[in-house]
Amino acid sequence: MLGIRAALAASALSVPFLLGCGDPAALDKSAQPALGKLSMPLATVVNGVHYRLATGRFSLSGPVEIDRLQENGSGTIVIATLPEGDYAVTLHEGWVLERQMESGFEAVVAELASPNPRPVRIESEQTTMVAWLFRTDAELVGPEPPGLLQGNLAVADSTNPATSILGDVLALAADHVDALADVVSIDGSLAIEDDVSTLTALSSLARIEGDLVISGTALTSLAGLESLAEVGGAVEITDNAGLPTCAAEALAAQLGIDSADAEISGNDDAGVCP
Repeated sequence: MLGIRAALAASALSVPFLLGCGDPAALDKSAQPALGKLSMPLATVVNGVHYRLATGRFSLSGPVEIDRLQENGSGTIVIATLPEGDYAVTLHEGWVLERQMESGFEAVVAELASPNPRPVRIESEQTTMVAWLFRTDAELVGPEPPGLLQGNLAVADSTNPATSILGDVLALAADHVDALADVVSIDGSLAIEDDVSTLTALSSLARIEGDLVISGTALTSLAGLESLAEVGGAVEITDNAGLPTCAAEALAAQLGIDSADAEISGNDDAGVCP
């Protein structure tokens, strides 16, 4: 399954994962797990405006359980060396999104528009980058070693609209797709899965640098992707029981891809296209 990622350059503190006692040089290297790293930047800049996540607590579950990923005070929570495998990262209640104003950073009303907990995969010799997307109207309330997982803070601010997102995005529900309205390009991959039933909010999307994956959804059409002209990576449209296969093939043709070169399977072969 495609991992979903987004990158933001940030300084980070390296924290080793301890494999056990004894002299590491004496360990059988073939018995050691493949290791990766996790980093979570908590700040971003949109059109010259700074945003940051304050008082947020993240926990990690999977092959390694971490109740609280510690901040290092530089806009990054932590870098932790982890065994390769599937994880879930949870952002707990109590987080506050802040926007830079003339008087300094001030808290704004916001909602998290990404899945939470967020499934991620750590792989050795690969950088996995995850986008945490926050949506706001700015209303005041008073490194890359093998297996690096980077979390980027992405902000959809109606008073400061952005047209691109740096990194990969995961949409598992309607509100995750709605948060991408007016986004023109994604400099990463886009995966759409689970309870998504419409893509009309993606009418501005013209370019995806990485992969496009549409899998296991409740979609019955791909209306909303008419502006999509470029996908730099793979196209996978699979296991969407109500989506006509001809609609998937038509999207591949729209992108200039032979349907044989796209992964199209498990859709509605009897479905009728307009």
